[in-house]
Amino acid sequence: MCKRVGGGNGWSIRSGNSLLPRVGRLIREANRQALKTASNDALRSSMPSDKCGGKPAHCTADRCCPTGVPHYRRDEFSFGVTVNALQQRTGEISFIAKDALNGCARQPLFERASKALAGADAIISAAVEQSSINRHGMLSELLTACASDRILFVDCETLGFGSMPIFLIGALEWLRGLHKLVLHQWLAHDYSEEPLIIEAFLSIMNGCALISFNGKAFDVPMLRSRCMRYKLAWVEPVAHIDLIHISRKLWGEQLGDCRLSTLCVAMRHPVSAPPSSLLPELYCQFVENPTEALRESLLLHNAVDVCALPVLLYAALRSITP
Repeated sequence: MCKRVGGGNGWSIRSGNSLLPRVGRLIREANRQALKTASNDALRSSMPSDKCGGKPAHCTADRCCPTGVPHYRRDEFSFGVTVNALQQRTGEISFIAKDALNGCARQPLFERASKALAGADAIISAAVEQSSINRHGMLSELLTACASDRILFVDCETLGFGSMPIFLIGALEWLRGLHKLVLHQWLAHDYSEEPLIIEAFLSIMNGCALISFNGKAFDVPMLRSRCMRYKLAWVEPVAHIDLIHISRKLWGEQLGDCRLSTLCVAMRHPVSAPPSSLLPELYCQFVENPTEALRESLLLHNAVDVCALPVLLYAALRSITP
């Protein structure tokens, strides 16, 4: 079973003999609930929103934004959680599959991510101050990336591998000095808007460090390839941490696999709903029938995944620091 480690706050990962069967059951149950929710709710037609990315839009029966303007959503969350407050707050967030299309589900995601980053910031500051610390490779790599004032946790949603298009980009911007999180999400209404969402992402990536999950093998190569296709200028990030490699080193033997859904269960973080395997099909439905329910389902899946990355960063820092 998953056990709480280190002060009872539930952030570290430890496995017992019964972890893998339990993780499998929880993931299957979350996916069943997500599929049922998506099938029932996402196919309901909804009136189009009268705003897109906080700006008024001329709505039509087909979309919520003017032609040629991708859907942009920005959520901002300020926090000032101290380390003591972080350790005192032990409330857990349960799976959100049943409420996948409920906009209120975003608030606990931001709260949990902000707690994790408050703890991560404290660990980073303490490690930097201890100049005599014998840092091993993973810690040095994390500290180098987190030295930036602007850090982007990134997750891209695509229709597949290789030359398949990117249709949704989520970037959780951590402004360390301001104790602020900003979630940027760009969703293409159709395939022609792919270069527009990539260009919008590039406009905020400049000068940032990236933190991703399997981003070195998937997200960044995909972005680089699509930039070449559309003749967009790609600039390498100042640093890039791929948490999948760190997770495999730290917990691979205990967990058996280090998929993000497995790690989310072990950390008691929500599992994204609908599941990733359903997303290309949902997006194709959205292109044909761009309802608000389908749009919010796609955006929330991405928000759950990208908000898991700060939690995973904090768990990794706790595991590798003295």
